[in-house]
Amino acid sequence: MPYVLGVDVGTSRTAAAVCRQTGSTWADAETVRLGEHYVPHSPEGF
Repeated sequence: MPYVLGVDVGTSRTAAAVCRQTGSTWADAETVRLGEHYVPHSPEGF
C-alpha cells in the first residue's frame, strides 16, 4: 500500500499528515499525532 508523508517543521510547532493510495486513487490526507502537544488542523496546508 503506497503512501505519502508530509511534514511541516515550523518554529513553534511541527505537523504531519499521511495520504494512502487506494487502488488507482489517493485517499484524503489524515493528520498524524506527533506527541502530547497535538493540535488538530486541516491537512490542506500540506
